[in-house]
Amino acid sequence: MAYKRVTAEERRLTYRWLQQGLKQSEIARRLDRNPGNISRKIRRNTGRRGYRPKQAHEKAQAQARFKGDGCG
Repeated sequence: MAYKRVTAEERRLTYRWLQQGLKQSEIARRLDRNPGNISRKIRRNTGRRGYRPKQAHEKAQAQARFKGDGCG
């Protein structure tokens, strides 16, 4: 199965569902994603102000450009 990047919309949905109290496993199920990947992305992009979907997406795009894989 090929890797599919997390979209900005999926990040917004993740934020909304976290605010609603859904478990990460349920978020992964709804997005049809691996629970470990969702957990890692949430952990990586959560700071003192919580999960920030816009900043998470900008960070991912910058990293993809840095790696030169054509995203963005």
